Amino acid sequence: MRNFKTLRWFIPAFIVAFIVLTFPQKTLHVFASGIQALATVPAGGTGLTALTAHLLLAGNGTSPVTLIPIGTAGECLESNGAGMDPSFTACSGAGGGGITVYSGTGLTVTANTYFFPIGGGATPSTTEANVDIASPSDATVSNFEVQLSVALGAGNTGVFTWRKAGASQTLTCTITGAIATACSDTTHSFTVAQGDLVDIQLVTTGTIVVTPNIAMGVQYGTVNTVSNTTLYCADAAGSGTTYTCSLTPTLTAYSTGMVVTFVPGTQNTGVSTLNINGLGAISIIAANTTGSALVAADLLAGGVYQLEYDGTNFRRISGPDGAWTALSYNNSWADFGSGLQVGQYRKLFNGVVQLRGVIKRGTTTAGTTIFTMPTGYRAFSSSEIIFGFTDVGTEATQRTVRLDFGSAGIVDINYAITSTYIDLTGINFSVY
Repeated sequence: MRNFKTLRWFIPAFIVAFIVLTFPQKTLHVFASGIQALATVPAGGTGLTALTAHLLLAGNGTSPVTLIPIGTAGECLESNGAGMDPSFTACSGAGGGGITVYSGTGLTVTANTYFFPIGGGATPSTTEANVDIASPSDATVSNFEVQLSVALGAGNTGVFTWRKAGASQTLTCTITGAIATACSDTTHSFTVAQGDLVDIQLVTTGTIVVTPNIAMGVQYGTVNTVSNTTLYCADAAGSGTTYTCSLTPTLTAYSTGMVVTFVPGTQNTGVSTLNINGLGAISIIAANTTGSALVAADLLAGGVYQLEYDGTNFRRISGPDGAWTALSYNNSWADFGSGLQVGQYRKLFNGVVQLRGVIKRGTTTAGTTIFTMPTGYRAFSSSEIIFGFTDVGTEATQRTVRLDFGSAGIVDINYAITSTYIDLTGINFSVY
């Protein structure tokens, strides 16, 4: 490569991929055709072949911009902190739950089983269907408090228990004896879905002659504060294909539209799944329209990815580009060496494959395969790149070169060439 002269480029605006053909003591004019334009970020573009209508753009260094998914009507764009893309979530002050309070006066609670409504001050009933009510939203019920105006008396007990759909829950507390007038349970909780029937049960024992005032309060928080926002999920035991993590507070169900910030502990080796809080393994797929399965190196150890649950899969909607991987050559082709960039490939987040490196020719007869791209890194449809060049000097001969990129991954020479070196840097093609 010593004494090489400067390469001069005359590339039409519609070119996105080109090959540099390098010869000792020559100046080459290289032309390419057959590939659609793709303006990179350093060149003032987006790095994407198309922009989905109505999505927002977020910067990603010199890599292609990230598309921010649009949330549902009424949601707000919320910052997720330094180094993270913003996302649409429920606006502050909308929902989130609160406290429900029951307060009744002069109640008769002789030895029996009574059912109370979860709020207000209605008289308790011995028939549950008279007081239970449908939950207005998905919720987590916790921090139960009970207060009596007077103790129940020596040898007497009252057990207060939350009920869902006619079944007792773990959220419960007990008041007993001639002194105690309060109890609480700040340890247990349970979840309800919108429409579940809920109420509070009181079971009394002994001979109760007092008619106390009874006040009960509970924290009634909507699940949406967890499952419809951006959650941080660091992989706990990834195997390269099977990832797990736990969220606090505990996620109780996957919710369509939820966005998880996911950090893999290991680089993936193929098709991958994520299981959050033991709710079940969900496939992680690309965000393209066909939902392509992941291939090796699509998830990097320590990389920060945003995954959106679409009701079936986690779609990878943002994250770092894939790792550079060495090309494997055929038919005596090889890296040029001498300190020059070796031949490598990687896939950008948006599904565009990049090539780079200077390679030295091997067999150059027509139809010779130079290398084969692995599954997941192959052109969506077969493409050809045609190169025209002129040797400047005593041998002013016009030559052309064509490389074919097949959808089966084979990259070959369409007809014989005499070039000695090929620079792959700048070749890009889409796999979606």
